[in-house]
Amino acid sequence: MTDMQRPIYHLALATTVVLMIALTAAGCGSAGDEASPQDGASTVETAAPQDASNMNTTDVTREVVQRHLRTFGEGDLEAVLADYADDAVMFTPDGPIVGKEALRVAFEALIAEWSQPGTTFEMTQESYEGEHGYINWRAETAENVYEYGIDGFTVRDGKIVAQFYGEVTTPKTP
Repeated sequence: MTDMQRPIYHLALATTVVLMIALTAAGCGSAGDEASPQDGASTVETAAPQDASNMNTTDVTREVVQRHLRTFGEGDLEAVLADYADDAVMFTPDGPIVGKEALRVAFEALIAEWSQPGTTFEMTQESYEGEHGYINWRAETAENVYEYGIDGFTVRDGKIVAQFYGEVTTPKTP
């Protein structure tokens, strides 16, 4: 993997997680993929968009992040990108990805990887406070086992202005 591919690869991993969250929320996950409330995990609730003027900041953040997860799970690239501010930045282990055009390239790769047959996802924590959102997860794709993953979001004026992620990943061997 080249240095140019590495940020996109890591972004693809994070987006894959987002896709799996959305698929699980939509009931498309494999049996046993969804965590039960007894074991401390949460699931993503999706709802029709609400009038933001009647929502507090935490509710707006939750709405934007959950819509983002849902549209990623649907593979709707344009809707995914519509959730980001024009100058949004995604911080990855290999450096930041800045702006919608760079995010477009990354999300194209992510949607491709996470839509592979056999992909599983489990969200273990979801939390929102003010303009910040946080998710914690585990997943497996045809290429990798994601032992631990996190995504953090900052939402302002109904748009994601920053996203942060990290993961502990073990590549599968052929």
